[in-house]
Amino acid sequence: MINDSINRVLRGDRFITLNDIKVSGLTSWAAPCTGSFECIIPKGTILISTHDQVKGARGFGCIPEKYKKLEKILVPAKDRYELKYGGYYFVFLNEDIGSLLSNKLFSNIAEALETT
Repeated sequence: MINDSINRVLRGDRFITLNDIKVSGLTSWAAPCTGSFECIIPKGTILISTHDQVKGARGFGCIPEKYKKLEKILVPAKDRYELKYGGYYFVFLNEDIGSLLSNKLFSNIAEALETT
């Protein structure tokens, strides 16, 4: 579906999970490393792209709209309470759009009109 620079995922694009999704979440740290954890993102969760998708990349990063609320549910306490814990995020592939994630949502009518 997303195959050229016109249709790339852009920072702020929103998606809704179509079902519960079992994924590996990623953690960032105030150190030169990343970590991961297994979780299930609930059906109906709104995910927001954190950056413009790099041209030619097959995937994109995103975080839940209800970041803090879901952090307590999804991210293991052993990670959250570590001094150098810096946050969490998810990576999805282009082909997940339409199967795991809804097609791109717009945050306001002006954005929708710009693409027509």
